Amino acid sequence: MAEQKKILVAEAERHIARLVQVNLKRAGYEVVTAFTGQEALDKAEWEKPDLIVLGTTAPPLDGLEVTKRLRANEATKDIRVVMLTGKGQDADPGDLLR
Repeated sequence: MAEQKKILVAEAERHIARLVQVNLKRAGYEVVTAFTGQEALDKAEWEKPDLIVLGTTAPPLDGLEVTKRLRANEATKDIRVVMLTGKGQDADPGDLLR
């Protein structure tokens, strides 16, 4: 049997995080949650998830800043990140890769 993949869901809105968590668990993933940007950074390093689903408004660090810090950290730089948002975004997604 294949090893269960782990996903970190980082979203300040607890009801949204819970909705994503429930659906991912139903799909067979192990899910870890974080509700602030700093908590997301800490859990990414400790938990070593296969993927991070990251909200864009997790205070006090927003999703773009969290992604930049993930990329700057040797321990987390290769974790794939999916941005979760219901709002338009002015930032260039390519900036996250630089």
